[in-house]
Parts: sequence; C-alpha cells; structure tokens
Amino acid sequence: MPFDAATMEVIHQGTVTRSGKPVAGQLVTLQYSGHTYRTYTSARGNYRFTCSKSQSIKSKLKGTLIVGKHKQTVSIETNSTSAIRL
Repeated sequence: MPFDAATMEVIHQGTVTRSGKPVAGQLVTLQYSGHTYRTYTSARGNYRFTCSKSQSIKSKLKGTLIVGKHKQTVSIETNSTSAIRL
C-alpha cells in the first residue's frame, strides 16, 4: 500500500547496508505486540513500517527487527529509525 501522509504515520524506518552500500530487495521483519509485519528494502536500502493515524501508537513500545541473520530490539513510535549493517 502506498504511503499517504494524510492518513498514515511511520512507526519505524531505516536503511540496510552491506559494506557501506545499500541492500535492495532485503526482507525486513518487525515483530511487536504479538504481530509480525514484513516489508522489503527499496533500491536505496530504505524500508518503513506504517500504521493508520486512527490506530496511532500512543505509548512507546519495543519490537524485534529481523534482517537476514541480524536481530535487534527497536522502538516502535512515530519516526523511530534504525541503520542496519549486514
């Protein structure tokens, strides 16, 4: 689904690189609150997870971000960002 700033907000985003170069098409998985969400990186290595503004996250949550064999705890909140180096 395309991102629409009028109705959606970014809850976590970032960039995936390998040896300083963006990794395109990399599966990125985010797990939090008993749910699993998946997306793929763009040609520039960027990814983002969004939610509807009507379902906005009111409190700071922690989730698990999985990229290949890389796994880390991340914040789930408006405009939370991670830089993943494979």
